[in-house]
Amino acid sequence: MDITFAKGEFKIKGKAGGVRVGEKVTINDNFVIDSPGEYEVGGVSVVGFVGGGYIVEIDGLRLCTATKSSEAGAIDILVMETVDPEMVKQIDPWVVVTTGKEGVAKYTISRDKLPSELTTVCLTT
Repeated sequence: MDITFAKGEFKIKGKAGGVRVGEKVTINDNFVIDSPGEYEVGGVSVVGFVGGGYIVEIDGLRLCTATKSSEAGAIDILVMETVDPEMVKQIDPWVVVTTGKEGVAKYTISRDKLPSELTTVCLTT
């Protein structure tokens, strides 16, 4: 899957479809999620939490946006515009994807390529 950042949203392109994650989640450009609950559209699963935050499951990977929920469970990738060390410690992902003026335009990852220790990737804004 490929992860990029543009216009205030993380864009995730996987085999199962495309997802945009910001204040809301949009799957395949036509299904918008902006409230708590469990959703599944075309091979993409999303859980929205009360108080904000989402978990997106796509291509066998679990991505999480900033959430204070203890219900997150095992997370592979944490995406957040600004790194919150306390949240990183609480969620304990393999990869933290954040944004900044310096970094890479696109991050490509798959289940079998997850790092063995915490890795931080900065996407250019």
